[in-house]
Amino acid sequence: MTPVLKKRVLGTPGLGLLLCSQVLWAQSEDQWTASFFFENARAVAYTIFLDGNTFRDSHSVEKRHFVTDMAVGVAVVRERWRLSYAHVYRSREFETQQRAQKYGALSLSYSYPW
Repeated sequence: MTPVLKKRVLGTPGLGLLLCSQVLWAQSEDQWTASFFFENARAVAYTIFLDGNTFRDSHSVEKRHFVTDMAVGVAVVRERWRLSYAHVYRSREFETQQRAQKYGALSLSYSYPW
């Protein structure tokens, strides 16, 4: 098995579909393992969770207008089954937030034949 650096769409439920870099170890067409890294930066104009109610005054915090996500993980595919884990770092989303968020996302999925 020779590792190959590729750019492809690799999704993890809860993280969405993101373009990322990955190293792919393919044993066969329906069995492979990949390690991946992605980063995502976005501009935030409005979010009801931080800005509060749209139509009247309510609690709110001063948000950051640019936020980033970074993750590193591994995915294992065997036939129609896929197991993946990603460790995610998310930058602070508002000014009074004490520290950035770090969490893991574990998913098991099955692809139905169409």
